[in-house]
Amino acid sequence: MARSTRTGLLVPEAAPAVARLCPGDRTKAPSPGEELKWETLQVVMALNRLPAADPALSCPTTRSPRVVDLVLVYPPPTGRIVVALNTAGCGLAYRDGQFRFGAGQVVDLLRRLVESRPGTT
Repeated sequence: MARSTRTGLLVPEAAPAVARLCPGDRTKAPSPGEELKWETLQVVMALNRLPAADPALSCPTTRSPRVVDLVLVYPPPTGRIVVALNTAGCGLAYRDGQFRFGAGQVVDLLRRLVESRPGTT
């Protein structure tokens, strides 16, 4: 039996209104400095460009402080989409049975975009 791997889009290829990083341990509130309301399409494109990973061969996605949730808020009817980003180990991004390598790159991109927003020093 052939194994199917899902390699389509990880998230819809449209600009969400908000991209927010939330801590994976669920005990801390997200930092207001880790919310992006502009240039969100760059984050979406980076996610969808990550190379596919076979979940049978990949590192486990254990919840830890090194796993953050990327919450993308799209207009209706899509609404809220959550992608788990593991910045430790293999650096996997995970959503709906799809695994991708390079989660740390997406976290770094979002943080760079937040830091470069107008009005920050």
